[in-house]
Amino acid sequence: MDYESIDDYRSHIKERLAKIETILERELPEIKEQLKVANGRTRSLENWRNYMLGGMGLITFLLTTLK
Repeated sequence: MDYESIDDYRSHIKERLAKIETILERELPEIKEQLKVANGRTRSLENWRNYMLGGMGLITFLLTTLK
């Protein structure tokens, strides 16, 4: 069997980690910005749902009270 030497293997791993770090440094600000936008959308949808549930609860309360 032909195995790589440990030093070759370590240098290969270091190169791969360096590539991953450079990609992460380049992409991380964009990922964070997209996450903020997605969180804002989710928050606005949750607020809308809460308003709708509150309105439906109010209508239900008024209809049951008026009977």
